[in-house]
Amino acid sequence: MKSPLEVNKFCSYYHYHLGKEYFFAGHCHKSWEINIIVKGALRFTYDDRVVTLRKNMLVICENDVFHRNCVWSDHGAEIYVYQFYTDHIPHSEKPRVYELDEKNLLLAKLIAEEAEKNAVATKPEGLHCANLNYQAHSLLELLLIRLTENERALEFEISSDEKIYRAAVNYMKENITENICINDIAKLCHVGPTKMKNVFSQFTGEAIMTHFYNMKINEAKKLLENGMTVGEVSDTLGYSSQAYFTTCFKKITGVSPKEYKRGA
Repeated sequence: MKSPLEVNKFCSYYHYHLGKEYFFAGHCHKSWEINIIVKGALRFTYDDRVVTLRKNMLVICENDVFHRNCVWSDHGAEIYVYQFYTDHIPHSEKPRVYELDEKNLLLAKLIAEEAEKNAVATKPEGLHCANLNYQAHSLLELLLIRLTENERALEFEISSDEKIYRAAVNYMKENITENICINDIAKLCHVGPTKMKNVFSQFTGEAIMTHFYNMKINEAKKLLENGMTVGEVSDTLGYSSQAYFTTCFKKITGVSPKEYKRGA
């Protein structure tokens, strides 16, 4: 019988040992990703949500969703990271965070053991494997099935700063086709520009308008992949000219919109 959840393609496995000063600025990509906290804790930003991940927790990240993390422990952290493609996990508006029970912890360790049979050293200090063997691939599917079908994702209280961050991100999403500024965002969130800057620095590690421009380019990629011309994307996203859009796109992605479209 066909599995109710399949990992269509496996991309990468990482096993990291992270120092207490570790900070990852974040990214979004086409593949799905899971992070398993083996030791320590991470402050994890996922789209418009912020959660603290502690030992024996797992988070599932959907494709094309911005996420970043930093170590949230004086003793550093140890994590497993898996990136893969699947069409069988339904969309969720919030991060799926689980606290692993003994059986699923053992399963996670077995997957890592199998993955590390073909792993090589990487930086930060850790291991990387580009291909899972059959056993690890099957066990990863089993873990995802157990989590998504049998375990309830954890719920988290949110702080006042997190509420500001969520409101700002959602406002930027709703106005992705406009040319908004930090004052517009701060006013919507009922705070001053300085407070707004500090909140974004805390949760994303980058300037608020840089975050918005990156959101625009990510949206541009989707529109190009869906068949829009470069000119149509430029107009849709509110750029002053196609030439300016091309300059902004290449600055962030390293390729022009036409080159990206040809490779999509």
